[in-house]
Amino acid sequence: MEEWKKRDPIITFTNLLKSRELAADQDIAQMEKEIAEEVAKSVEFAEAGKWEPLEELTRFVYSEERRDG
Repeated sequence: MEEWKKRDPIITFTNLLKSRELAADQDIAQMEKEIAEEVAKSVEFAEAGKWEPLEELTRFVYSEERRDG
């Protein structure tokens, strides 16, 4: 697990930004805060939505039968 954590693309990119002095710790913290807020809003929106009717659940999952002949 520790080996995979070292390869985490978010951590890798964060470290790259810091090493090249393109972002400071407070910049990263601000980005993480904004991302967390956006995710929370998205979850709230999704949970407030209506469930699809059962007969619609497989719509667009499988191709429609062709009836042209």
